[in-house]
Amino acid sequence: MKKILIIYFYSILFIACTGLRINKDQFKPINVNFSGSIINKPIQSNSRNKEITLDKIFGINESNIDKIKINFIDSSHIRIEYIDSSSIYTEKNQFLILKGKFSKKGYFEFYRNNKKIKIPPLFPIIYSNTDIDRIRIASTINDNLIIDYKYDHGINIFLLAGGTSERSLSHFKIENKNKK
Repeated sequence: MKKILIIYFYSILFIACTGLRINKDQFKPINVNFSGSIINKPIQSNSRNKEITLDKIFGINESNIDKIKINFIDSSHIRIEYIDSSSIYTEKNQFLILKGKFSKKGYFEFYRNNKKIKIPPLFPIIYSNTDIDRIRIASTINDNLIIDYKYDHGINIFLLAGGTSERSLSHFKIENKNKK
């Protein structure tokens, strides 16, 4: 019985610690030279939220966005540019600059939120509050953009706990891919 519990624990730990869930033969590492215009709606997604789009993942609160342009300023900053075409008189061209890092596995990772409070630190039985929004960007050999989005929002006070979490993998079509 003890061996079964140990095997179960390590298998759950292994599954929870995996990175992007895509076949290695379809994966193409992204680098600082990447630049492109991406269609806002996903081609394919495993998210429970069926209305997931790039603007919602990046936290853009505009009403009518068809495309989002992505390029890297340097090895630790990404520029996300979008046009809100819902205005009658003029189109507003806006952008976000987010700080992140390239991983050795070939994706760019950044956090919109990364707040963790744990009391006591190692085993938070008294209080914990988690607010994490992590985004990983990579590409495929078919010139699709992959967004691995994970959010975890929860609170724990003694034995009372509540919250929500999800990890989704979405594929978006790159319309115009530019090379620097």
